[in-house]
Amino acid sequence: MPTREQVESAVRTHFDAWNASDHSRWTPIWHPDLIMFDPVGGPEKRGAEAIKNTWDHAFQPGHSWRLEPIFMTVCGDQAAVHVVNHGNLDGQLVELESIEVYWVDDDGLITRVNTYFTVAEDQVLDSYWMNEKS
Repeated sequence: MPTREQVESAVRTHFDAWNASDHSRWTPIWHPDLIMFDPVGGPEKRGAEAIKNTWDHAFQPGHSWRLEPIFMTVCGDQAAVHVVNHGNLDGQLVELESIEVYWVDDDGLITRVNTYFTVAEDQVLDSYWMNEKS
């Protein structure tokens, strides 16, 4: 089982590298066999393709996201985080709150992530993040 420090470090690196738009620092923290439900209820995303597509969709021209972790707690190999997501999608400002759960392995890599959020009726996200009901 990873140490508390490994779990915290992996998750903090995710947020710090993301907010710095530092792809070279963000990509290595993800396990190559990653399983991602972002959001839960949407399609399962897996492996290197999920890592690449998540970055590419979030940082496509005209889109930007800043992730603000509000609270994090670590239990065992998991971290649960309350996040405020600040987005700019082609000039439309979007703010949504999420609960995100990360699983970290003994090597300090994120192996799984489940995110939980609801999009306001007047907001439209890239279809990559929308579940079939949205």
